Amino acid sequence: MSRRAFVVSRGLEYFTESELQMQIGAGRNAWPAAILKELVDNALDASELAGATPEIDVTITKEGFRVRDNGPGIPTPVIEQSLDYNVRVSDKLGYVTPTRGRLGNALMVVWAAPFVASGESAIEVRTRGNLHRIRVGVDPLEQQPAIDLATTNGLPADGTEIRLGWPDSARACSH
Repeated sequence: MSRRAFVVSRGLEYFTESELQMQIGAGRNAWPAAILKELVDNALDASELAGATPEIDVTITKEGFRVRDNGPGIPTPVIEQSLDYNVRVSDKLGYVTPTRGRLGNALMVVWAAPFVASGESAIEVRTRGNLHRIRVGVDPLEQQPAIDLATTNGLPADGTEIRLGWPDSARACSH
């Protein structure tokens, strides 16, 4: 008997519940709260990097949640590169921090988790004068992430605001 070797893209690893459980370190019901914490941690990092006293605004609704900070903003190339699930992109990957993560996968998890949890993904990132609208899905024929990024320029350039459409996430974030 001989076995055939199968080649599977690693791009879909973030698009399964079991992989996201490992990446996030929690079960599906806790994902919204864990991701909200990650976004707040990233906002603290950004404010520290800018040498500013952190100003972080968190809004939680039944449709999803939003985190806004006063940091320097996420560069467009970082957003674009974070949508490539075949690589890791991080400004922290090579540095040791005492209290916050450095895995370089936070944005990848933020983009994928709402889709895996609810079958929908509507994310907006306002940063550095741009509005990035991100829609995440899976191409079932190609077995690859299907990601649509639309960018609009000309907005105010202060800080970063990330909005995640995630129906019913408020319940998980309020615990």
